[in-house]
Amino acid sequence: MTCKFIMGMRYKLVSPPGVSFEHAPPANTNLDGVTIEIEDGIVEFTFEKPYESVEEARRVVSDIVEKWQVSHGLTYNGETLDFEYITDIIEDLCSDKQRTSGQDVTVGLNLLNEVATINSVNVQVQRGSYSLPDIAMTVTHEVKMLYERYCGYLQGRESLQSFGYFTLDHLETTASKAEENTKKRRAAARIYKIDFEDLKELGRLTSMGGPESARKAYKDGEYVELTDAERMWVKKLMPLLIKQVAYYHGNLDQDFEMITIESI
Repeated sequence: MTCKFIMGMRYKLVSPPGVSFEHAPPANTNLDGVTIEIEDGIVEFTFEKPYESVEEARRVVSDIVEKWQVSHGLTYNGETLDFEYITDIIEDLCSDKQRTSGQDVTVGLNLLNEVATINSVNVQVQRGSYSLPDIAMTVTHEVKMLYERYCGYLQGRESLQSFGYFTLDHLETTASKAEENTKKRRAAARIYKIDFEDLKELGRLTSMGGPESARKAYKDGEYVELTDAERMWVKKLMPLLIKQVAYYHGNLDQDFEMITIESI
């Protein structure tokens, strides 16, 4: 007979470089039968259903952490949250005692990890509240792929136009398979609940750029750089598009809000 069960796990939140949650009040949420509580940088995951094996419990926490990291990164310009394992919360049903035991483990995607600096002086950003995993999102392989491309752009491995065009083309291609009798851009707008005019404008802007940033060469040999305002518009829209894909996979009944760039 098994007496000892994993009732929860405790982790330390590792803030991104240059970011502090020192003054953030406690926060909590519930996701897929797991209660998540965070206070003073310590995160406690409490399972509604106890687990016999540490490996199974850690898989559950790992899935939540992945959603947490992606939703945080899409909200805060690619910031990376890491979680250092502290201990398991174990209940011995035979002796009616609870104990903890653990070893150091760090859970993290580590897709983007940069220190904010101005003139070589570190800048400390004080956050007034903890971010929590977006419970409406489902982080599928598709969402992770788009998020990795987003981080690649933020790290300078890809131009904004290239990343933007790839994402738009991916959404349109995927949507057109689901709605074969609808033009692919309108299909993407309907399925992912994105304003059609925003997708149209994104298509126009991602076709522009100078010789180093344009996704394709112009036939007449003339290149048109994006203005600062146009670049900012695209930069604001891109994480919203990826979120909409995650919301779509988490709400296949279409019970999620439509977005427009003006809703930011």
